Amino acid sequence: MSYITNINLEQINLGKAHFAELIKILFYKKDSVLIELLDLDDDEIFLDPLLYAYFNDENAEAKTTLEQLIYGYIQQELKPTSIPILFDENNIAYISRIGYFKSDHPIIPFHRYNFSELPGGSYSITSKDDGGSVNCTFYPILFADDEKKIELVLFQHPLLKPYFSVNRPGYANQGEPAEVQVHEITMHHAVNIKAALSFLNKNFNKIYNNLVAANRKFFVFNNPECLCFTHQNLLGISFFSSLFENSRVFFIEEILHQGSHNIFNTMYYDKYLYYKINFENERLGDHLKNPSEHRTLFNVFHGLVTVCHRLVCYRNIVENELLFGEEMHELYGRFCDQFSRLNSGLELLDTEMLYTAKGKALFSEMRTLGGSALEFFEVERKKYDLSNQPTEFDYKAFVSLNAFESTPVKESN
Repeated sequence: MSYITNINLEQINLGKAHFAELIKILFYKKDSVLIELLDLDDDEIFLDPLLYAYFNDENAEAKTTLEQLIYGYIQQELKPTSIPILFDENNIAYISRIGYFKSDHPIIPFHRYNFSELPGGSYSITSKDDGGSVNCTFYPILFADDEKKIELVLFQHPLLKPYFSVNRPGYANQGEPAEVQVHEITMHHAVNIKAALSFLNKNFNKIYNNLVAANRKFFVFNNPECLCFTHQNLLGISFFSSLFENSRVFFIEEILHQGSHNIFNTMYYDKYLYYKINFENERLGDHLKNPSEHRTLFNVFHGLVTVCHRLVCYRNIVENELLFGEEMHELYGRFCDQFSRLNSGLELLDTEMLYTAKGKALFSEMRTLGGSALEFFEVERKKYDLSNQPTEFDYKAFVSLNAFESTPVKESN
């Protein structure tokens, strides 16, 4: 199958090495003693998204301890006898690579407690004030994939909470902080997420390997006021705004969508690796003489990466009948939805002025593969009505205008 050759593990790994080194420098400046407990040759430790979030948050020390973010990465013989930890306002303390501890009784949030690992694999949490024991319910780490590379976030985290705000079009309270439900929706969709990853691994192995290399955590949450997202300050986390009725196909799309944002964020370790000008500061509207277009060139290019990854996969799914029944019906709707997304305005600009040789090669390849996928599906997509679609594809709305007609179901991949 076709894939974007200019998006590859070599480029991703160069980016990972760059960002790991950056975190090592920040960590050493913060605590030159604590960092010595870690294997400095293991970049994956320093690519934990919560470490990235910690060093991008000027109030991080009030939300968590650095010790609890790295404790699970310390080799057994070097682990301290105890470390300080903080519980959040929901009585939950997260400790890297170990899990979540939820106090069975209300305690003082963001107050220091002692955490100790006991012989036999059990743990002890005590008050720093009086030494009293804190009884907790333990939630072990849950992974999205069989290789245990991508962790499913089970509860909101204080370092991540500031990034949630109302941003779905149509809500009056735009920009206001948003509370999200995490545990119930994540446990509900764990099977769908694993099935979506398995599908991508089986049918799109090169893309899957890129996704796994650049995504360390999946954060599934429920709040219809919020869109799915990623953030440069949270390198390696994909956030999925989900409803309970969402399907495996929803997660196939959003893993490709948000996961591709993380891929390019990781590859984008030098502002001028792909661009001759600062894409982050340049507005597309200024180049198109369109004052109503406020997106930056960087945001639009980022979107193009995600659209092309989806189009490459969708064409292959349809061409090779990799889905059947209602799953294929939903995939058809999502394929149709991409037709309005490929031509974003970048294609109207002078590539020689904008891109380095590396950037031009990537842009050209994406345009070619994306355009070929749309041409392949052009006749079929005219059979469907997407006139009632909101900003992000809604399968319920699609079915209301394009009823699914049941056909004999074959076994899906």
